[in-house]
Amino acid sequence: MPGFITWSIWKERNRRLFLNETRNINHSIEIIIQNTRKLILVKGRPEQDTKATTGDLQILKAFNLDKVTFAATVDHQREINTTLSIWKWPPLGFLKLNFDGASQGNPGLAGIGGILKNSKGEIQHIYSRALGEGTNNEMEFAVLEQGLRILGKLQAGTAVVEGDSQLAIIAARRMYAGAKARKITQHWRLAKVTESIAEHLGRLNGLIFQAIHRKANTIADHLANYGIENPTIIMDNCWQDVTYPEVRNKCTLLSR
Repeated sequence: MPGFITWSIWKERNRRLFLNETRNINHSIEIIIQNTRKLILVKGRPEQDTKATTGDLQILKAFNLDKVTFAATVDHQREINTTLSIWKWPPLGFLKLNFDGASQGNPGLAGIGGILKNSKGEIQHIYSRALGEGTNNEMEFAVLEQGLRILGKLQAGTAVVEGDSQLAIIAARRMYAGAKARKITQHWRLAKVTESIAEHLGRLNGLIFQAIHRKANTIADHLANYGIENPTIIMDNCWQDVTYPEVRNKCTLLSR
């Protein structure tokens, strides 16, 4: 931020020196403030928690922004380009993993949920559990890690991996292409799980990653919230072994 402001002042100085243009100082200050406000909105990083600190609030207030606007910008970045709004069957011979993480409060009570279906749309495996407290992004990475672990355990040959977290999908895609885990995120809360994701990706072949809209991820979303609401229940089961009728009924209903 200081560098950006200094650069803006330098541009104004060059405009006066080389272009012989002079503007009212108050006008110049207003231009710098407007550009800085745009920078704050554009550079909102989705890997960071959106819960604003006192310092964050002071900065946002100085540029006539509020934390709701800033958080909305981060959420928008998470979903950008997620054009798939309905669930689609995977190609013949593929499994499809849909995953979702949830946090009530961000940070707050948190849970994860995921579902595996085959190319006929038949449910093969589900998982759901509470994970104490955490942020949305922590849960998205944790649920992806668990889903990849299950794919490895099932010795899945080829699979489509879908989630509504742009951050998690891009991170997985980059690591699957060979990027080092430490290059993916600088956020300390995500460092360990990112390393674990990279390890699982290194043992899996034939994966396709797709970012989707929340509307196409309803079962995974339900399972994540089910985990939060039922913290004593841990599910990591083949579909035929799921014994909770409310889970079977809801997943079946949402699959139609």
